[in-house]
Amino acid sequence: MLGILVWQEGGEAVGALLVIGAIALVALVYWLRRRKRQGKPTLLDPDLFKSQHFRLGITQQLLQQIALGGTMIALPIYLQMVLEDNALLAGLTIAPLSLDEIIRINTDTRPLALQVAPLVPILAGLVGLFNSFRLLRLPDITPSGSVEGMALG
Repeated sequence: MLGILVWQEGGEAVGALLVIGAIALVALVYWLRRRKRQGKPTLLDPDLFKSQHFRLGITQQLLQQIALGGTMIALPIYLQMVLEDNALLAGLTIAPLSLDEIIRINTDTRPLALQVAPLVPILAGLVGLFNSFRLLRLPDITPSGSVEGMALG
């Protein structure tokens, strides 16, 4: 993650940071397995990664966060470079997406999770996210632009 953030800011030695991160991840796996064999407590159980449900869930979560994070980075750049908005208008356009993220983080979804299979809201959210890109607003702020901006959330 640090390598990607440094690359985004135009920093040096991004490849070295990515290699160091990969080495640290391999060292963590080795350390966890060794402590498990010794019967000592571990930060997390290495057997957790043997569960297919966990692997699928964590992969889906990773892809979702990449899509949302990439949107939060790329959308303001697009709005400023292509639509020639200033930074304030670009920020106002992505504000509903940011607010929606905050609301969803603080919303208790356990009652819904007990009634609906997890795949349904995940697919609905991803389809909504990708369909909302078609609703990018016009360069000026209008009531319809606000509605289209809210569709991004």
